Amino acid sequence: MYRLAIVLSFTLPLIGVAAVSTAGAGEPASPIEKSVKAYCAKHGLARDMVEPWKSALAPDGRVFRYKLAAVPARDKQAPLPERSAFVFVDPDAGNVYTVKRMPGGDKNMTQRTLAILRLMGTKVVDNKQATALMADLWRLDQGLDGVAVRADAHVRFVQAIKGNTWIDPPTTYIGDANSPTPHVVMPVDEDGYVTDFRMWNIR
Repeated sequence: MYRLAIVLSFTLPLIGVAAVSTAGAGEPASPIEKSVKAYCAKHGLARDMVEPWKSALAPDGRVFRYKLAAVPARDKQAPLPERSAFVFVDPDAGNVYTVKRMPGGDKNMTQRTLAILRLMGTKVVDNKQATALMADLWRLDQGLDGVAVRADAHVRFVQAIKGNTWIDPPTTYIGDANSPTPHVVMPVDEDGYVTDFRMWNIR
C-alpha cells in the first residue's frame, strides 16, 4: 500500500450548488468557480493552472488538479518529483479540500483521502461505480507521486466479496490495474463508503 501525505485546505463558504461556471463575460460565476478562484488567490496560483479533472471520486465538475514543482532533498527529507495536487470542491458544506504530497507531511494518506470522499458524499452503489472509484483512486495515487498515467489506463473489475462475519467488511471489491500488476482492493462499509484502498504487485 502506498503511503502518501495530504493537506486539507478550507476556503470561504459557498452558497448553493452549481456546476463549474461556463458563463460568459458579465454573467455571475458559479459557487464552485468562485471557490476555485478564492483558493487560487489564497495559494498564489494563476487560475489557469488549476484544471478540471473528470473523476468518479466526486460529482462532476467538483475535482481539479494542478502541478507542483519538484522539491530537492534537504537534510533527512527525500526529494519529491514534479507531481499533481488535487482539489475537491464541496459547495454543500462550503469547503475546499486539497490532496497533495508534501515533504514531511501526513503519512496516513489513505484514510485522510477516504475521509474527503465521505465528506463529499461519494458512495459505492454497484460494481460499475466500484470499478470507476478504484480506477480513479489509483490514478490519484499515481499523480500524487508524479507518475504519468496513460489516458486509456483503467481498472478491470475482478470480484466483489461479501463479508461472512461481523469483523469482515460488508463488501470488498477487487480489481486489476494494468493486469497482472498492480492489484487493487477496496473494502466498503454497509453505508457504501470506502473504508480502505490497498495496492500490491503480484509477480
